[in-house]
Amino acid sequence: EMWWSADLDPSAAVKKEKIGDPFGVIMWPGSILASKELVQHRDQIANSTVLVLGAGTGVEAQCAALLGASKVIAIDISKLTLKLLRFGAEQAGVGDVVEPMQFDLFSKESLPACDIMVAADVLYNAELAHQIGKRVVEVQRRDCPPAILITDS
Repeated sequence: EMWWSADLDPSAAVKKEKIGDPFGVIMWPGSILASKELVQHRDQIANSTVLVLGAGTGVEAQCAALLGASKVIAIDISKLTLKLLRFGAEQAGVGDVVEPMQFDLFSKESLPACDIMVAADVLYNAELAHQIGKRVVEVQRRDCPPAILITDS
C-alpha cells in the first residue's frame, strides 16, 4: 500500500523512486502455484524452451530449469530483479540454463520464441493485465504456438 500511494500525497517524505519497485524482488504466491503446475507437467518441460514473463525472483525459471528445460528465458524490466534472478539461478546450479533478459512488455519488440510461456503474478493492474493479454494473442498467432500458463494471487 505504501508503494501505491507514495506519490499521491505531495507532502509525503517517501517517494516511489526512494522505495523502488517491490514487485520483482518478492516471491509472490502465484509464482509458487506456477511452479507446482510446471511440476505437474514435467514431461512437457523437459528439453523445451520456457519463457517467463515478469520473471521477478526467478522461482518459475529455476523450477523449469530443474525440471529439465533446455533453455529458460526469464524476462523482466528491472535490472535489479534480473541481477537477483541470475544470482539465484547460479546458486541453484541452473545458471547455464536460465537466461535473464531485460525486456519491456510494452515495447514493440516481439517476445522470444518458446515452447511454454509462463506469466505468474503479473496481472496486478488493469494496464499490465491488458498488455499480458496482447502478448498471449501475439504468441498464439505463431505457426507453432506455445503452451501458456498464467497464475495470479
